[in-house]
Amino acid sequence: MEDSTDVDHALTDPVAFFEGPGDVVFDAKLSFEQKHKILQRWAFAAYCANISLIDPFRCEMSMRLDEIIDALIDLDDAETAMRSPDRMP
Repeated sequence: MEDSTDVDHALTDPVAFFEGPGDVVFDAKLSFEQKHKILQRWAFAAYCANISLIDPFRCEMSMRLDEIIDALIDLDDAETAMRSPDRMP
């Protein structure tokens, strides 16, 4: 991600910017909040695709729903670990 325009575009079409949800989690240029928003939007799009399997492109996205949810969980776990008072400096 280079600027806010790229982030805005990634929010509307994450597939155009990332090969997979894990790439969002490990993108060092994005904040936690940006990663979370992108993954949430991606998950929502995949969920919608599960409901309407008319468009073949949407079918491919729906198969990634589990992967997207796993990436959201990984991101949340990493953020929780970073904020943990038990974390060693």
